[in-house]
Amino acid sequence: MSVEFRTVEIGNNALDCFSFGAGARKLVILPGLSIRGILNYAPLVAMSYREFSDLFTVYVFDKPRAIPPGYGIENMTDDTALAAERLGLDEFRLFGASFGGMMAMLLAIRHPRRVSRLALGCTSARIEPERFAVLAEWIDLAEKRDRAGLFMKFGQAVYPPEIFAGCRDALLHEAEMTTDDDLERFAALSRSARNFDIAQNLDAIRCPTLAVGARDDNVLGAEATETIAGRMAFREDFTMHMYESGYGHAAYDTAPDFKRRLLEFIRR
Repeated sequence: MSVEFRTVEIGNNALDCFSFGAGARKLVILPGLSIRGILNYAPLVAMSYREFSDLFTVYVFDKPRAIPPGYGIENMTDDTALAAERLGLDEFRLFGASFGGMMAMLLAIRHPRRVSRLALGCTSARIEPERFAVLAEWIDLAEKRDRAGLFMKFGQAVYPPEIFAGCRDALLHEAEMTTDDDLERFAALSRSARNFDIAQNLDAIRCPTLAVGARDDNVLGAEATETIAGRMAFREDFTMHMYESGYGHAAYDTAPDFKRRLLEFIRR
């Protein structure tokens, strides 16, 4: 599948993205944290979402290249919205996974006319201190330049045991390819999630919304999705699905029926 790469300059910063598909509708994907930038996995992502390519042109945005001190999730979200505008994406479906889901909720709140449908995968509207402890351990390993240790802790947290066992060697290979710049950026992105809390603002989301979570989410916990549902369940255009076991925090990648659920929701 053909993948097109683009860079959007915004002030002293820049956002990279890639697109694929030839559909008339637009889908924007905001992925979760990755130790190496999402562009490294573009062909894999495009192949994973190949069933979307007839109906949609899909745009996958990386996080901004520079994460200076004080540059928070709100700044990232506004810059991503501006980058989408400069690419001609005035209105689109939006899917955000994990950290990208935090940005997706903010984008739907701060730029409601842009988002026609919102899908969320294993994300949170509020990062409790005990949940930030997972990210804090990742930050510590990144700052120590412990590449292998970081990838192992990351994989163990994100994937259920049987899936982690199957991808352990691949993660160690990724660790060998990780640069100091990758580690510094990952640590800065992870730090930006500290004290994130938009739970009180979820009623400002105006579009139909799907929230998917996992009971065995060891990063944000099932309660993160339940909190979102508690704020939005009164709405007829809100839907929640909770995977009971076996898929972990990365259920949006590991559950075999997730992309079917996503496609059924966003194609309406």
